[in-house]
Amino acid sequence: MSESKDTDFYYYIQPHPMNKRGYQIFKGPKGGDPNVKGAKGFPVGEYIVMDKEERKEITEQKIQALAACLNGQDPAVDMPKSDQQLVSFQRVGAQGDDEITEKIIFYNNKQGGRYELGQGKTRRSVNAILTFSKQEVDHTKIVA
Repeated sequence: MSESKDTDFYYYIQPHPMNKRGYQIFKGPKGGDPNVKGAKGFPVGEYIVMDKEERKEITEQKIQALAACLNGQDPAVDMPKSDQQLVSFQRVGAQGDDEITEKIIFYNNKQGGRYELGQGKTRRSVNAILTFSKQEVDHTKIVA
């Protein structure tokens, strides 16, 4: 379990009860055990994988990195070279004060055939969508 260094809370991630390719992000008091029924954590976001070809092991490594990042820790994950991906993101939503959620869309960037004009083209596809409470995004500074 990852813990935040600067607060009395930590973030943890559990499988989404309504989406088999999704995860819920919870915020709970430090020292609490998210695996205990009735834990005092509350949902602050969700991570939904849109790429149906992504293997579960890869998704779980990304989730571990996300939890580490949320808790102010190094999000580095050892991944075999064959599984490494070039990922970009776009922060959308919650531009105004009246919106309560923010979305961050993660994209896979795949190189096209190397014989195409322009030495290959990059094909961008949606990998996952992170929906998060705007207040939590501002607090954790997930995206600088």
